[in-house]
Order: sequence, then C-alpha cells, then structure tokens
Amino acid sequence: MNTLLIGIYERTLRFLEINAQREITFIKSVDTPFSFSECFKFGNYDESFISEACSLLKSTLKNINLSNNKVFLLLDTSYSFLNVIPIDFNDSEPNISSFIVWDISNYYPENYKNFSVNYYKLENYKFAKGVKLTLIVAIDNSILEIIRKIFHNCRIQINMFDLDHFSADKYANSIFINNTNSKEIISIGCKRNKIEISITGQRNLRYYDFINFRDVNYKNKLTKLISGLKREVLSNRINNAMVFGEDYATDVCKFLSSKFSYINFKMPNPFEVFPFADKCNINGKIKTEGNKFIPLFGLFLKGYNK
Repeated sequence: MNTLLIGIYERTLRFLEINAQREITFIKSVDTPFSFSECFKFGNYDESFISEACSLLKSTLKNINLSNNKVFLLLDTSYSFLNVIPIDFNDSEPNISSFIVWDISNYYPENYKNFSVNYYKLENYKFAKGVKLTLIVAIDNSILEIIRKIFHNCRIQINMFDLDHFSADKYANSIFINNTNSKEIISIGCKRNKIEISITGQRNLRYYDFINFRDVNYKNKLTKLISGLKREVLSNRINNAMVFGEDYATDVCKFLSSKFSYINFKMPNPFEVFPFADKCNINGKIKTEGNKFIPLFGLFLKGYNK
C-alpha cells in the first residue's frame, strides 16, 4: 500500500506519495488562489472556500488511486497555539488540565473552550522532581471542522494528522542524525515570518521555541535565540543542526554558519535518501526544493509500518 502525504500551508499545498519500497511515486507543490488563513477564518460561513479547496485537491490527485493509499495530513504550526510552560505533574490530572486551559484563555479569552488540546513533557531537568517544561499544543476546533469538511467532500479519509515542525523532527532524529556524530539534533524550520527551533534525539523532544518577525528582519532575534542555547549546546555536545523550509532557509543556514562556528548547520536533501520510482514524473524545480518537503518525509516515517 502506498502512503499519500498532504501538507497545508498559507498559499501552498504540497503532495508526496511513497510506495511500500520507500520510492517516491508522486510529488507536487500547488499554489492556491486563496490563503488558508482566510479559508479557516471564513470557511464555516462561506462554503466557496471549501469548494475551491476540494476542487484543487481533486484536480491534483485525479491520477492517484486513493483506494490504494493511506493518507496522512500535515498542517502548518502557524494554525495552532503553541506555548512552553512549567507544569507540576505531582498535581492531579484535572488540575493540570485546568491549568493548561487557563494558559490558553490568556491568549484566547473569548473562545479558549473551543480548542482541541494536547501537551508534551519536554525531556529536561531544570526544575524540581515532577515539574517539567511542557509544550502546549492546541488547535481551534473550527479549523479542524473546516479541514474535515474539505476532505469529506473529496471523499478522502485521513489516517494520520500532525503539525509540520514536529514531523520534521522525526526526519531529523531518524535520517539526518545518522550522518552526524550527535546524539541530539537542532531543527530550524523557516516559514513566512516565523522561525521554529527544537532539540530532539535520544531523549525525544527536549526543547522548543519560535520567533515571529516581519519581512526579512529576523537576524537579531534569531541570533539572540541561538546564543541563549550556547551553554546547553556545548554541555550536551550538540554540534549539528538541520535547517529546512521556505526559500530564505538557504540565507538562514549561511547566516547561522557564519555566526556560530561551534554548530554545523546543514540543509539535507531527502531526495538523496528516498529514490524516485521509474514512472514518477518530476519537474526540475521540485528537484531543487527537497528541503521544503522534509516535514512530509518525516510524517511518512512517523506512520511507516503502522
């Protein structure tokens, strides 16, 4: 059975199909005539967004045998609420849940009850026993409902769902780390007006943070963020970082390489790991953009053999 992976970004849909032999059988990037921010904001009131998204999916996948595919969906983290806070896990589960909801309410006072919430203990030891820095991940249910409507109208069943940066982490600690001498890896994901940073490896996700910026003014914020990690990076001998994402990721990689000599920043190419099947038609531009598809390859690895 093949695996079809679909990534939803602001004005882009990315598609990747991989067969049981781990060969790429289909890959495509499609620009959308609308933004998904608008779709998620107005889709429950304006069905034209849902119809347009569905038509785009159908036309792109018209030659794909969906009945022979598992379908995994990836969503840009920009459509989620992410926050890192310390939580005392000695407390009761209801109190922990209430504390997380309270945290979300500080940012979304009017609709904080309308979020699907998950949380992940980060593998660090900064606090007293039982207290963990915890990554809160929440998605507005209205966004999930619009996604459900789009794929229901297309008659596509989603078998797995994830956020893009955390799937990229899977690629980092499953594939990229094999070509390094590190036990842990820094992942740096570049997207429009946002850069995300995480540390993952043998102890799973141990660190997560992000910066928001306007246009190209990211260097000062990014320098400050990476500088703040120097003690942890050196004490844990973390000397490799994976940079991926949109076009300016190349500039980010070059800038960080010149600024922080004790870290080896690289932009891996998944096309060097996953070969193309003989019948796979691919244009030249896609071949130069393997870096943008790293989250989709990571999602494939998360669901491989499941």
